[in-house]
Amino acid sequence: MSVLVLLGVAVAGYGGTSGSAGSGGTGKVPRPAPTATYPVRFEGWDDPSPAPRPTVSYAVRFDR
Repeated sequence: MSVLVLLGVAVAGYGGTSGSAGSGGTGKVPRPAPTATYPVRFEGWDDPSPAPRPTVSYAVRFDR
């Protein structure tokens, strides 16, 4: 069991030092630019169309 733990620690340690990220340079690491602006606005929110309203207060049955 301890052999598996040691193997797991070795694999995790090796994976963390791959060097493929290019972290050896000096200066700041570039950050990704935001892809959205907040608050989000959609077309028609400033002037919404009126919602339909029923003209009677009781249910109208159409299955006669």
